[in-house]
Amino acid sequence: MKKSTRRGLALLCALLLLAQAACSLHGRGGGGLSPEGAALVGTWEDLETGSLTIVALREGRPVVQSVVDGDGENFPITQQHWDGRTLTFTYQVPSSGYLVEIVFIGVEGERLAATWSNQAPDGQIAAGSQDFQRVR
Repeated sequence: MKKSTRRGLALLCALLLLAQAACSLHGRGGGGLSPEGAALVGTWEDLETGSLTIVALREGRPVVQSVVDGDGENFPITQQHWDGRTLTFTYQVPSSGYLVEIVFIGVEGERLAATWSNQAPDGQIAAGSQDFQRVR
């Protein structure tokens, strides 16, 4: 199989995984999930990596101010978008060359549900879902 075909299939699988994660979240009854922008404001710890994401309001919209790894490495944010329901942002990991996209789906209490995808420098793509915990 050609490398470009494998890469395309990997991307398709990653997108399907993200769609499945989003659908399963919304299928939990929806009760309590609050995707409004103000609910996203705060400092959120990624429970898998320990990184901290700071979200603030700017002109009534949530914006990611910073993403910092547990070891102090700052991840530059390359783009972000608030569509009125979800906050999507992309950042670079300088030490590894990875490009990471996170989609904050909704807040329930002190938990934030998200999906993620990343691309390694060699083009390999991975995706999944995870929770963040409000720490401030």
